[in-house]
Amino acid sequence: MSDPLLNPPPPVDLKRTARQRTGESLRHNVLAGNLSAMESQLQHLMALCQDKQGGDRKVLMKCLQHAELLGFPVVVPRRRCVLTIREMLRMLELGFRLGKVDERFEIKLIGGRRLPYYKGREIPESKWGSPRMCVLKHNACTALLQTFREAQLHAHDALRPTQANRRVNAKRSRQIKEELEELMFDFKVPTRFDLASPPLLKPDTSSLVSQERKTQHSALPAAAKHALALQQEGKLPSLLNPETQQALRSVKHTVVILLDVSASTFEREIFKMANLGCAALLNTLKQLLPKVSVSVIPYSDSAQHSQQEIDSFLSPGGTTAYDAAFEATQGLLAKAKGLRSVIHLTDGLPNSLDDAQAAAQRFQALHIQYGQLIFGHTKRVGDLADYLQVEAVAIPGAEREPTRYERYIRCFTSVAEACSGVQTVLWVMCELPDSLFSLMDLVLGCGFLEHHPEYQHLQTTTAATV
Repeated sequence: MSDPLLNPPPPVDLKRTARQRTGESLRHNVLAGNLSAMESQLQHLMALCQDKQGGDRKVLMKCLQHAELLGFPVVVPRRRCVLTIREMLRMLELGFRLGKVDERFEIKLIGGRRLPYYKGREIPESKWGSPRMCVLKHNACTALLQTFREAQLHAHDALRPTQANRRVNAKRSRQIKEELEELMFDFKVPTRFDLASPPLLKPDTSSLVSQERKTQHSALPAAAKHALALQQEGKLPSLLNPETQQALRSVKHTVVILLDVSASTFEREIFKMANLGCAALLNTLKQLLPKVSVSVIPYSDSAQHSQQEIDSFLSPGGTTAYDAAFEATQGLLAKAKGLRSVIHLTDGLPNSLDDAQAAAQRFQALHIQYGQLIFGHTKRVGDLADYLQVEAVAIPGAEREPTRYERYIRCFTSVAEACSGVQTVLWVMCELPDSLFSLMDLVLGCGFLEHHPEYQHLQTTTAATV
């Protein structure tokens, strides 16, 4: 029988939830005119098609694409499309224009007929079925695309952090926050019986980081992205790949799990899921890696003694002294043989960001791999809801002010960057065990790529392509 703690239902999509709720609100209050205009413009575009058998419509649809505006399906013109020469000629007959993609290709009007030419030579009709990249133009296409962009701007402006917008958006933001809270903290609270017999972690065969699941966000330096790609290709050892797992089993590892047990982890009993996740990771690593030495250092105001297992829940209390926890870990790992890694679970910012960054830098100096998993966010759900709404209406390439949530996460990121570490920001608590395992896997892969002589050539020969 599957364990509900470690085999939750399919992951929720917080981004999509926020986008849909935002769209439902803005559709009536802000975007109604734009959406109505887009529908009329699309109908006008379709009315240009004259072939009753639908051939013209099929060609036109190749030049359009389905898009999404805050969760609502819309149709907009493609920037470029692929049509046969014969289809291009038909579109010209219907009043469309062609923009140039290839200067060597052109269509000339000769004796009342449109004829295709390539490099100045006429293309015979027998080759008019060959496909070519083109840009289809029409005033109706321009109007449709312009209205879509106006709708994006209206939605963007409606969520700008102005005082007037905050008053208008307060009710929707509160509703989204409540819905996200329910999704984020919907997990079976572990019991001491679960902790006494922690299960083996067996996630999907591909990393959660690589899947870009919407339950979390990951910030990876270039070296970690490269290691992840090599693991997916089977060129670098991975716990998730039975064919390469043997390489991990043959090397000595020393792993320290830094577990935040500060007072904030008492909220919604998230400390119990964090405890269980650590216990399950301890159990799994010992089973999979016979040469591993793994321990947990709980910390809050100071670092506690390291322990080989978690047989009872560690009571929360105190603050988050990263520097003390890092120094204790570095002292423990300094003389360890083989590959050395630290996995840091935290739900709170460090007492001193400067001290945390300074201590983190020593991980890199000691050649210790660092992975950071941020969980909880019990006091930041409202900020997360605001961030997801802003992201839902973000215009690609457009600059914007960072949200409060982004500024908050940036503080954690600066600690991970101080030692070129890997960061995972977990949003949904029921995913913590699997997310922890996958983070561990990537950190081990980074260690192999950087320090194992058999794999270092992959770092030097292909890192430039990242």
